[in-house]
Amino acid sequence: SSLPQICLIDGCEEKYLTKNYNFDLEYSHEYIGDINDYCNILILKSKNTKNFILFPHGGPHGMTHNGYNKRALIFALSGYNVVHINYIGSTGLPPTAIRKIFGNCGKADLETLVITAKYIKKKYSPEKLGIWGFSHGGFLSTHMAAKHSDLIDFAVIGAPVINFISCYYSCDIPDWALDESGIRDNWYAEKKMDKELFDKMWDMSPLKYIEGVNVPCLIIHGDIDRRVPLGQSIELYTALKRMGKKVKFYQYEGNGHSFKHVSAADDMIAVSLAFFEDP
Repeated sequence: SSLPQICLIDGCEEKYLTKNYNFDLEYSHEYIGDINDYCNILILKSKNTKNFILFPHGGPHGMTHNGYNKRALIFALSGYNVVHINYIGSTGLPPTAIRKIFGNCGKADLETLVITAKYIKKKYSPEKLGIWGFSHGGFLSTHMAAKHSDLIDFAVIGAPVINFISCYYSCDIPDWALDESGIRDNWYAEKKMDKELFDKMWDMSPLKYIEGVNVPCLIIHGDIDRRVPLGQSIELYTALKRMGKKVKFYQYEGNGHSFKHVSAADDMIAVSLAFFEDP
C-alpha cells in the first residue's frame, strides 16, 4: 500500500534519496509542435523542484502513458520532474509519423528530444536538466550528449546501441538494425554489408559523433544482454575514456536486457540518483 523509496545505509546512517514523502505528484500533458509529428510529452511533476529529467522510452517502437513506472516514480519522489517523450517512431502516433523514423534513426527521433529540451528550458528555466535513457532511450541519450551537450547537464546511458554496424553482427535481432536503417527489402534475413548499408548505419551511430560529448556520462549495462550486447557499452566507454571525457561504467553480472534481478534493478536506480546529484 506504499510507494517505493530508495534509502542508502552507511554504517548506522540512513540517507533517503527519495525526499518527497507526501507523494504529492501529478501528471501534466503538454503539447509541442505539430500534433501529428511530436504528439505530447507527459510530465510526472514533483512540486517545489526545478530539476528535470528527460526520460525517453526504448524501442523505438514503444510508447509512454500515464501508468505505473517504478523508475520514473522514484526519480520524481527524489525531486526530479520526469519528462516522458513520445518521439517520432513511437507507437500510438499516426502511421505516417511512425514511418518517419525508418532511415532517419538518430535524427527524426532525436529532433523530438531537442525540441522538448528547448521547450522545458524556455518554460521552466530548470536548475538542472539531465537525460536518462535505456535501450533505444540510451541510444538517444548518447546522441543528446554528443550533439547537444549545450542543452543538458548530464546523461545516463543504459544498454545503448552505439555502433549500428557492430550491433548488426552481434545482436539477436539483426532485422531490427536493417529496418531502422531504411533497408526493408530483405527485412527477415541477413543482408550483406555493402557501402550503402555501411554508410547508413555509421551515420546513425552515436559513436561517430562521440567527440562532441561535453557532459558527464553514466553507462549502465547487463553482461548477458543479447538484445543490445555488452560490447556496445564497452565501445562507448573506451571511446569516451580515450578522449578524456567524464564517464562512469556500471556492469551488472547475470543481467540481460530486462534487468530481472531485483537487486541489480534497484542498484541501477540508486547509482542513477547519486549521479543526478553529483555527476
